[in-house]
Amino acid sequence: MTPKAGVINRVSWDYSERAATYEDRADYHDAAIERLLRQLPLPHLVQAVDIGAGTGKLTRPLLAAGLKVVAVEPNENMRAVAARMPLNEAALWVCGRAEQLPLRSARFDLACFGSSFNVVDAELSLDEVTRVLKDDGVLTLLWNHRDLNDPLQAAVESLIQAQIPNYTHGSRRQDPSATVLARAQFVVIDSFRSSFYFMTTGDRYIAAWRSHATLARAAESQFELAIESIAKIVPHGKFSVPYSTAVWVFRKRRA
Repeated sequence: MTPKAGVINRVSWDYSERAATYEDRADYHDAAIERLLRQLPLPHLVQAVDIGAGTGKLTRPLLAAGLKVVAVEPNENMRAVAARMPLNEAALWVCGRAEQLPLRSARFDLACFGSSFNVVDAELSLDEVTRVLKDDGVLTLLWNHRDLNDPLQAAVESLIQAQIPNYTHGSRRQDPSATVLARAQFVVIDSFRSSFYFMTTGDRYIAAWRSHATLARAAESQFELAIESIAKIVPHGKFSVPYSTAVWVFRKRRA
């Protein structure tokens, strides 16, 4: 099989203005990555593709675990930030989109979407993942979710909802299993949440919100006002924020 032809070369989620602050987001929890890796045939050489790799938030722990990684990212600004981080150098960085991967078929043991499956065309992307994965290859989708029961997080949510009534979290907090299984090429092998605390500062917490494309899309011209409002209720200095890394893991059926 070869890459699909004729896919419109357009990215509806533009992270160009989000790239500079993307590294201020929480990292994925180490325990979540470790559990994911237990699904793979380590210590054998594992070929992985990180789709929508951004600045390398998921690429780096995969590299640290000894995987050989191709990082696919369509946004030039995100790739530029990634290129400034030496830990990303061991990956092969490729300009491309999930819907039309510039990669040969049946090449990878693992395909990952780290906080990116919600911003792609699911059907086209799953067809491409099916093409580039080997038989019995693993697909994983993961996101970091803020704990909305935390007092600070709850206050921020209330503030945003008051200013931007049409704001929602989109599909990033929804179980993607039905979408994946509807393509019939995959079976579920694991799903879990791994809770943790992320140490940050007031400035970094606000910067992380500047990387929040869902808020930016909903707020439009009110985005800066929303950021300024969040800044007024955020503590100064260091503090911890509760998160969970939510992970879904699938295996490709043999042809």
